[in-house]
Amino acid sequence: MASQNIKEWYNKSRTVSLEYLDLADTPKPKVFELANNIGVVYDRVSLLSKVSLKHFYALKEENRALRYEISVLQKAVSSLEKEVLCQNPLTKTEVRELVREIARQPKLVEEEALKLTEELKKIREIKEQIQRLPDLELPPENAYIILETDGSMLGWDDICKWKPNKNDPRSTEKICSYAHGKFPVIKSLIDAEIYAAMETMSALKIHYMDKKEITLRMGSEEEASASTRFPLLTEYEDLIHDTLPKIFLKEEHDKRNRMARIEDEAIIGILSRMCELELILQMKEYDFNARRHKEGGVDNYWRNHYDDVIESRKDLFNEVQRMQQIGREIRHVPP
Repeated sequence: MASQNIKEWYNKSRTVSLEYLDLADTPKPKVFELANNIGVVYDRVSLLSKVSLKHFYALKEENRALRYEISVLQKAVSSLEKEVLCQNPLTKTEVRELVREIARQPKLVEEEALKLTEELKKIREIKEQIQRLPDLELPPENAYIILETDGSMLGWDDICKWKPNKNDPRSTEKICSYAHGKFPVIKSLIDAEIYAAMETMSALKIHYMDKKEITLRMGSEEEASASTRFPLLTEYEDLIHDTLPKIFLKEEHDKRNRMARIEDEAIIGILSRMCELELILQMKEYDFNARRHKEGGVDNYWRNHYDDVIESRKDLFNEVQRMQQIGREIRHVPP
């Protein structure tokens, strides 16, 4: 484009028609002829200077554009170099561990399916228990009263139960009343339990005013009864106290089957928690593996403790196998 503009300017200039006169064979050239040749030479030198300047500025702009492009490419190469250095290739040991991890995936899926099946089984059992809940029954005159209370930061709930005698098992307890309410202000957990007990005593006092002794069961973790913290243990204990002397009776047979199911539920609960912990350690191992490469350098926290996490997973896997063996031994000797 610049050359075309220069050519167009030259064609329209006044020097386009100038011709250089050959005076080599002329013995005495005239003054106007010499002036003509000098003018032609001058115009051509001026034209050369202008063309050279045009090319110089064009080359300067091109050089500036190339420098900018080089700068952009240098930044891109630098970023790519950093990314490549951060993503170091896996070592032989890491590849082997990754292959083992992939091989364990079907087992994890199977364990999750088993866990989901057990959860669905528990849901069905809870629904059946809800449908079998007894109706409220008024206590007789000499019944022993139990007040169960549970408080949260927002409110409280309580249940009034009774049984014929104080030392009777919990399976004989029957519900006669319940109450609940909200606190005017949010309370701490400890204060909530204290106020829940006070509200319970006030709301259900009609059931125990003539009693010399009652039982108050708190719902807090520090003061909770065994039934709150260990429901399977409580039910197992009640079934033991309610066993009949003759094993061939249908009722006794059903209770023994329920005791066996309680043992299975406890075993499955332990295995589920251990499998969940194994998955947690798996995610921890993944996190340590990623961080030890991103942080860079040889000495960092995640690189130094990465092998410890792997060893913990191996130890836990061995304990799971051991727990499964213990579960089989317990099932081999039913109650």
